[in-house]
Amino acid sequence: MAEDLTTNAKGERSITIGGDVIHSILITGDHNQVFVGDYERLRDAYIEPWPVFERVNLDRFTGREWLIAEVDACLQGNDRGYFVLEAEAGLGKTTFLAHLIKERGYIHHFVELAPGLDGIARGLRNLAAQLVRAWELDPYLAEGVLPGAASRPDFLQNLLFEAARKRDEARPGEKIVLVVDALDEAGTPYGQNVLGLPEVLPKEVYFIVSHRPVEVALRVEGPRRVFGLRAENRDNLADMRRYLEQAATWEEVARALAEQEYSREQFVETLLAKCQGVWIYLHYVVGEIERGERSPLDLEALPEGLWQYYAQHWARWREKGEWYDTYLPLLSTLAAAQEGLTLPFLCTLAGVEARPELRRLLDERWRPFLAVEEEGDGRRYRLYHASLREFLDGQVDFGQSTEAEQSLARELATAAREAHGRIADRYLTAWGGLEAGLP
Repeated sequence: MAEDLTTNAKGERSITIGGDVIHSILITGDHNQVFVGDYERLRDAYIEPWPVFERVNLDRFTGREWLIAEVDACLQGNDRGYFVLEAEAGLGKTTFLAHLIKERGYIHHFVELAPGLDGIARGLRNLAAQLVRAWELDPYLAEGVLPGAASRPDFLQNLLFEAARKRDEARPGEKIVLVVDALDEAGTPYGQNVLGLPEVLPKEVYFIVSHRPVEVALRVEGPRRVFGLRAENRDNLADMRRYLEQAATWEEVARALAEQEYSREQFVETLLAKCQGVWIYLHYVVGEIERGERSPLDLEALPEGLWQYYAQHWARWREKGEWYDTYLPLLSTLAAAQEGLTLPFLCTLAGVEARPELRRLLDERWRPFLAVEEEGDGRRYRLYHASLREFLDGQVDFGQSTEAEQSLARELATAAREAHGRIADRYLTAWGGLEAGLP
C-alpha cells in the first residue's frame, strides 16, 4: 500500500495511506516512532489548577484539621476506596480540596474548569496525564503524548492498575491519591459513574471527591466513606471563628474597624451569627469591608443567610435604570453559560451592545461575584460560585422571603430561562435550523 508523508507550513504532519489522508500524526523519538490517529501532548492534556487556587484565596486558608483527620482515617483504615465529601454550596468544599492538593501534591481535577458532558474527556485526559508523569508510565512518558483512548473511562482504570504495578515495584507501600472536586457539575457517561470514574480500584489507590447533596452516579466495589459537612457543624463554626479573628487583623479590615470604633469582638460575633455557617457569605462581606464598600457599622443590618444576602445585593442593582436593558441580560446569561465567556461573546449572547464601560463593570463592580481567567482570546468571565447560579435559577427556598424578594427571584429565574433559550436558538440557527435538519 502506498504511503506519502507530508509536512505543512505549521510543521503539522499528515500521511496518505492508500489514498486516505490522516491528519492526526506525530513523529517523535530517536527512532522516528510514528503515532497514527488522535493524540495529545501530556502538557496540553493537563489542566492547570491555578485559577481555582487564586479564586479561593488559599493563602488565607484556616482550620479544617478535623476534616483532614477524617480523610487520613479513611486512607489509613482501608486498603483502597473513595472518600466522598458531601456539602451544600458555599461550605468550603473546593477550598478544602485545593488546600489538600497544594500541600500534598495529589493528582487532581477541578470539574469547574471542564464542566458538563463536554468536560468528561478533558477531565479523564487531565487525570491520565498526571498519572503518566507521576509514575513515569511508558510508552506515554517517553513520547510525551496521550492516545485518543485516554478520553475513555476504561483507559483511566487500566492506567491506575498500571501505576499501581509500577508503584509496587519502585515505591511499595506508597498510596496513590486522586482528588476530584464538584462531581455534581460533571457529566455522566451512559451506564457509568460520573466523569467515568472507575468502579474498581487497585490496592492502595484512593479517590477523594466532593459534591453537593444531590444524586450523583458513583457505584463502587469496595470501601466508600461519605462524610456530610453541615453548616451547623461545631467544628465548622469553630474554624469560622478563627478565620474571622484573623480577618480582623488584616490591614484594611483593622483600619475600618478602628475608624468606626467597632470592636473585633463585635465584628466576629456579628458575622458569625449572620453567615449561618456558610463560608461564601464571609468571603463576600469581608471582601466588601476590605475594599471599603461596606462600613462595619452596617454589619448589624446584614441579612440573615446567603440567599437573603444575594436578594439584598441584586435588589439594589434592580433599582438602576439599565437593569432591564443591560444588567439583567448580562447576569442571566452568566447564569446560563456553562463556561467562561469573553466580554464581546457575553454581550452577543445577552443581546447587549458591547461598550467599554461594561469591561469596568465586570472587572470592578461585579468582580467579587465572578471568576476571571486569562485566555489567548482575552479575559473570560463566569460566575464565581455555584450558589449564585442556584439563586439566579430560582433553585432556593424563598419560603421566608418578603413578597418583593420573591418577585425578584421570579424575575431572575425567568430571565435565566430566557437566556438558555437565546443561547440555544443562536446555535440552532447557526447550524442551519431544526426544520432543515441542522445541516
